Amino acid sequence: MNFLISVERSYKRYKRLLHSKGIDRRTKLILSEKYNALRQIIIFLYGDFLDNTTTHNQQCVEIFQTNNFSIPESASDLNLPEDTLRKVLTSVDLEMMTIVGKSTIENINKARTIWDIQKAMRGFNKMLNRFRYSA
Repeated sequence: MNFLISVERSYKRYKRLLHSKGIDRRTKLILSEKYNALRQIIIFLYGDFLDNTTTHNQQCVEIFQTNNFSIPESASDLNLPEDTLRKVLTSVDLEMMTIVGKSTIENINKARTIWDIQKAMRGFNKMLNRFRYSA
């Protein structure tokens, strides 16, 4: 679940930075835009994306996230061998990365202007529309 974990870490980092003191207005606007973009992606991943996977996959991801991304704890909660859980999470993670695009997250993190963030989100928004119409 490296992709999902990296999205979550970036999201939490921008949330933390937004609430820190001494940030100039321009930087705060960019941080806010990055935070909102990642929030939109996370809402999609935990919402629409997981709703369109199997119940077993949904349960595995939700338990994994609830257990702070700990495979041993999640495997014991689900009564699954760790290897089986890893395989399920890896397949879901690859599907998430394919749909959202690893470059989308990288481009959001590298963005220096609001326009760069909006440009990175264009591909995601197009994919989101296609995903919602096909589901």
